[in-house]
Amino acid sequence: MENKNQTPIQTPIQEEEFYPKPLPLTREEIKELIDVIGENHEIEKEDKEIIFRYEDAYDIETIVAGKEQINKYGTTEYYCVVECASKTEEIETPERLAQHCVPVETKDIIDYLKDKGVEVPKTEEEIVELFNQVLDKEANREIEEWNSKKALTGEFMGTKISIKPVVVSVKCYVNIPHYHYYRGFRVEFRTQNLNSLTAFLQLRDLLISLYPY
Repeated sequence: MENKNQTPIQTPIQEEEFYPKPLPLTREEIKELIDVIGENHEIEKEDKEIIFRYEDAYDIETIVAGKEQINKYGTTEYYCVVECASKTEEIETPERLAQHCVPVETKDIIDYLKDKGVEVPKTEEEIVELFNQVLDKEANREIEEWNSKKALTGEFMGTKISIKPVVVSVKCYVNIPHYHYYRGFRVEFRTQNLNSLTAFLQLRDLLISLYPY
């Protein structure tokens, strides 16, 4: 006989699992990465990732590395993102020049405007204002042109790599804080093998040099 007052059995609700899941790098894995990248980089640990930063008078580089579980079967994948640039590849902007990081003479401004085929105003104030407008437009064009370049991608036996031109920005604290912008690269690398990751890090400069630009 059915008991109408009986409480129905509740089926446990299973939480849906989402992938990829971030995993912490082991001490041994972190040591291998440090051994390959070197001790010249500043090292930070952020959540489950490790970040390496380097900057000198000539180069800038940021490397982010981590590990993820990519499916319910426990498959692990390492990933690494490198952003780097040479400071010889700076894009001139009014913001940079306005903070006097590099002194600019009025004569140089006039020569720049003439090279661009722009009629030079009479007063110095108008010359500087026009220079900022022209330079800002030119900087935006260069940034858009560089960022629009296509990525170079490849995949082999589960290992994936992408090399993409990007504009790398760096904050500067001379006078009023502002940014400098450089033509650089972003490289994304994924593999299930730690040895493949360390080999990539050893060859990263060579791989970037293969980009056909």
